[in-house]
Amino acid sequence: MNPYTIGVESFFANAWWLAGAVLALILVGAMMTRSTLLGSPWLLFLLWTAIPVVSILLATLIAGPLFTPRYLSFVSPAIGALVGLSIATLRRQWRTAVSVTLVVAALPSYLQARSEDGKPGGQPLREVAGFIGEHATPGDAILFGASGTVSLRPRIALAAYPRQFEHLDDIALRDPWPETGSYSDRLKPEQAVAAAELKHERVWVVVGADRVMPGAPVSVLRAEGFHVRVKRFGEMKVLEWVRA
Repeated sequence: MNPYTIGVESFFANAWWLAGAVLALILVGAMMTRSTLLGSPWLLFLLWTAIPVVSILLATLIAGPLFTPRYLSFVSPAIGALVGLSIATLRRQWRTAVSVTLVVAALPSYLQARSEDGKPGGQPLREVAGFIGEHATPGDAILFGASGTVSLRPRIALAAYPRQFEHLDDIALRDPWPETGSYSDRLKPEQAVAAAELKHERVWVVVGADRVMPGAPVSVLRAEGFHVRVKRFGEMKVLEWVRA
């Protein structure tokens, strides 16, 4: 946890320049209204911003690492309100110029977040899901890499684009995440997954940037008569194992 993760990642993704511009604007607005600050909406929104940040800092110092940027997402409306109040303190001829400047500054991060690789870690999940949805046939097995950081596991493609996989057999799934009390599905033991994989004629395997392939070892699949075709999507790849 550091000023970047708190002040930039929590609200502006990686747009540090936008975070700097917003902070400067809010400081200017606060200075312009300092005489009436305590009796205005400024106080409400400043407290809305400060209390959660200070609380997480204290909790981390006392109990250990607790912070992740999404924990402060509910503070975003307060920051938006402070930006609006700050713009309102400017002279009329400056308001439009500052507003347009902020919009332009926000565009690169906004567009990147909605690009093909805009998911955590730059994973092209939409491309992967679209490719499998287009080429797989009902009843095929689907298997996702499940190692590493939860937010970077290929399995999140299933939650992001469920319609692309609804006709496939999710052979690793034991209990879906709404039933586990967490953000993650509960998966079957690896041996059970490998056994289920061998019962299908075609298996789609999605491997993440860590390059760890789930399921049966390659040697076992080849011994069972499977051959593979590989399609790469950035640091991810999709393996189509088909029994000859």
